[in-house]
Amino acid sequence: MHVLYIDPSSISHKIIRRMLQGNMDLTMVSNLDEGMLNLSKNDFDLVLLAYESGDDSVLDFIREIRSGDLSAADKGVVLITTTYTGSMAYKAMQAGANDIIVKPLDPETLLQTVNVQAMAPFINEVKRDHCSLTIMSWHLGHRYYEYSPDLNRLVSGFSDDEARAQMQVLIEDSIPDLAHSRFGEAFVRTRSVHVQFPDNI
Repeated sequence: MHVLYIDPSSISHKIIRRMLQGNMDLTMVSNLDEGMLNLSKNDFDLVLLAYESGDDSVLDFIREIRSGDLSAADKGVVLITTTYTGSMAYKAMQAGANDIIVKPLDPETLLQTVNVQAMAPFINEVKRDHCSLTIMSWHLGHRYYEYSPDLNRLVSGFSDDEARAQMQVLIEDSIPDLAHSRFGEAFVRTRSVHVQFPDNI
């Protein structure tokens, strides 16, 4: 995992390096311009940003990441701050931040947050898959109930009870089969999401 950390404080650089070193590859810079330069040249899994309430340049930086063609456009962005307010959090999330960590830093919390938010692109993909499957399921259910009277009349045409029961099961089983064929890749990814996460989350 490759993480970019942006903070003007050299002391904070040392603290973050001590907490995360050995778990991931760290690139540390002291200002937003250096951060943007690194983002334009390298592929990072996560961006960590020092932030204090009222620092609009950091929020503008996040908006630029989200709206641009950078490889980090869909990656996790986590803010590290000494102060936390509801309005500050709202503005940060609105700008595109994924999470906020409040100092003093706890190594376990920091590592867990970094691991989770580094999965942001995958999580967003699963969310989109889930929405697609939900919509498809609704349409399938709607169609099933729309045509169920005709299907039931078809089934009732079988004189043999066993054949009638088998036909009913076949019709009911066709619904998830159709969902799988239409959104097969999304279905498999969503169903297997639990095995995709790192072991230390």
